[in-house]
Amino acid sequence: MSRAITAIMATSWAIKQESLESMYKIADRRDITEALQTRSGEPVAESMTVEKRGNVGIVPIRGPIFRYANVLTDHCGATSLQRLAKNLQILADDESVDTIILEIDSPGGQVDGISEVARHIKSMRAAKKVVAYVGGSGCSAAYWIASSAEEIVISDTAELGSIGVVATYVKEDAANEVQIVSSMSPNKRPDLETDEGRKIAQANVDDLAEVFIATAAANRGLTSEEMVEAGNKGGLRVGKKAVDSKLADRLGTLESLIAEYKKETTEENMDIETLKKEHSETYAAAVADGVMRENKRVSAIIKKASLPGYESIVQEALTDPNTSLSDVLEKVVEKQRTENASALKDLKTESEAPIPGGDTSPGDEEKHRTKVSAVAAEVLSEMTGGIEK
Repeated sequence: MSRAITAIMATSWAIKQESLESMYKIADRRDITEALQTRSGEPVAESMTVEKRGNVGIVPIRGPIFRYANVLTDHCGATSLQRLAKNLQILADDESVDTIILEIDSPGGQVDGISEVARHIKSMRAAKKVVAYVGGSGCSAAYWIASSAEEIVISDTAELGSIGVVATYVKEDAANEVQIVSSMSPNKRPDLETDEGRKIAQANVDDLAEVFIATAAANRGLTSEEMVEAGNKGGLRVGKKAVDSKLADRLGTLESLIAEYKKETTEENMDIETLKKEHSETYAAAVADGVMRENKRVSAIIKKASLPGYESIVQEALTDPNTSLSDVLEKVVEKQRTENASALKDLKTESEAPIPGGDTSPGDEEKHRTKVSAVAAEVLSEMTGGIEK
């Protein structure tokens, strides 16, 4: 028996039966590992390739699912949870992406690691919208992942279900092999030809299935019993029947889903260099318009705000393209008000002070106050006269 088959048998699977059988057939080709390891091959282009469409990120989950990358994920289009988690994090860290679509077409796969990834996807929903799209198969472990999204959209021919766990035990030729199990651990090697041994194996599989079903049910707002019925007790449901049974939310296509969440913007991937290269006429017109507006702004400030005593305000405005003539005039007026208010305060103090020279007649005092009032009126006239805008 090849090492690949031994590894498959030692793993619990949440996968369609025919897909598991296909994996056995591939693994039984005893030269596959050696052949692939001695050749420099390129990974399948569609395998685990993150795609961005504006603000929408798309993560494919295709083929059988394995916890770690291996020969099947590298060369046969299968999915590695190890790489899937990294790709999800790339989109989680991308501030330009606010919606993530899990593009699923998978019969399921290895149970190990599925729960962790599903929980991670669910936690991502706090910051971004996460939607699952199933165009082909969304079965077993793949459905476990899909259930962690906010919504499941499927094509009218998509298959959903196969909710459960399977473990395969093959009796090997033990003619030349002797195994001794520690007396404290009799259940480490249960005899599957006995009822007791089968009961032990069944309990292990049932425990894993219970976690799977309970988690998917909670994600979909169902009880475990309702999830078992919705999933046809481990069977499959297609298209509309899957929606009717609450395994999915609605029918649709991948393109329609992308269009639904993609935000149209003329600024996408557009910077100065791109504008200059791809739209030279628009760039030249924008530069000419900017130069004209700046010249007009500078001329207006010099003409209408260049007053004695306010040179620093004007100079500062000329070096800041965001400062308008109106901004400059407001600063000039504010400075005038501050200075005139100080002058008025001084005049008031002077008007209330005794007239220099000692004794004065009422007439002299009145003339003094009249003179001060006239000066105050002149200052007020300057304050209220305004500045031409």
